[in-house]
Amino acid sequence: MLGRVLIGFIVVCVLFLSGCSDSPPSIIRISWQVILFNNRETTYGYQKLSLFVQITDEDGVKDIGSLYLINDDKELFWGVDKESWQMITKGSETWIGTNAITMPGGEPFPTGKYRVYLEDLSGQSDETSIYINNDNVATSQTTTPESYTTGDTIYVRGSYDNYELWVYDQSNHFIAAFPVDEQGIKTEVIANRQPELNNAFTYYVYCPAKNNAFGILTGPYFYTNTTNKNQ
Repeated sequence: MLGRVLIGFIVVCVLFLSGCSDSPPSIIRISWQVILFNNRETTYGYQKLSLFVQITDEDGVKDIGSLYLINDDKELFWGVDKESWQMITKGSETWIGTNAITMPGGEPFPTGKYRVYLEDLSGQSDETSIYINNDNVATSQTTTPESYTTGDTIYVRGSYDNYELWVYDQSNHFIAAFPVDEQGIKTEVIANRQPELNNAFTYYVYCPAKNNAFGILTGPYFYTNTTNKNQ
């Protein structure tokens, strides 16, 4: 009788453990770009790296622990956890990443190979790499686009194409990127995305430069419905 109980216990344990997945995460695609950021509050410009990966994990996205960027040759290391990354969902796709990777002291990024390392909470991982070349960091000879508001329309002027407004709410949470052409964009189009944006929001102007070799970002701009003016 005791033997049957032990056998039954073992069978239940095996079934239970086989139902608990411990699958590694996977990096499906990667999107990255060096961005020259012109900070309007400090009048200081420096490079940032935008890095996003499309991920999957059979244990669920909540099982993802950290995303790392590593340059072994220069002994550089950045880590992004779920408290600080942005998560973007596009249909069935899930992307995580950040626009805020910077070099110490605001120095340009060294060229070379960088490992992109994704780790879940159990220590399982996946890895890929990117290569930053000279064209990606040659951001010194650039001009900066500007934005202004007339009435209920936000405009961008500059010598580039394909402008976007990167919009954040008053808690500094990213909402969406809105394309803007020479006709500008109505503030109600932005406010329709989220009701509280009708009162106020922060935005940055982004555009690609030199055939997408790098990007240009300027801001922040502050929109308030009471004044209809950028500050």
